[in-house]
Amino acid sequence: MATVDVYNLKREKVGTVDLADEVFAAEVKEHLFYEVVKAQLASARQGTASAKMEANTKPMDDLGRRMDEAAKPMDELGKQMDGLGKQQETLARQAEKELKALIGEAERKGLAKPAPGRRSTQ
Repeated sequence: MATVDVYNLKREKVGTVDLADEVFAAEVKEHLFYEVVKAQLASARQGTASAKMEANTKPMDDLGRRMDEAAKPMDELGKQMDGLGKQQETLARQAEKELKALIGEAERKGLAKPAPGRRSTQ
């Protein structure tokens, strides 16, 4: 578990907090970053429009079918990324709850003051 220091408004160290490994020690999968960036750049590209002659439609239909088949792995990857995103949201919510509880505890013990615009949890 990672441990970080907690400081008060005067920048004085008032304690430490243990961070959950499920949230903060997750393995970074660089290939997923690559795939996401590649997909976003591809979707941002502007296609070119042209008038098709009737004789040209058959090759374009074949190309469309091949492109649909080529896109299937990307669709699967998208579904996997959606699942990972939901997991990350859940873990982030849990971490936020833990952090709020720790902040509330520090405020109750007088180790920290509420941030401006935030009500005390006491």
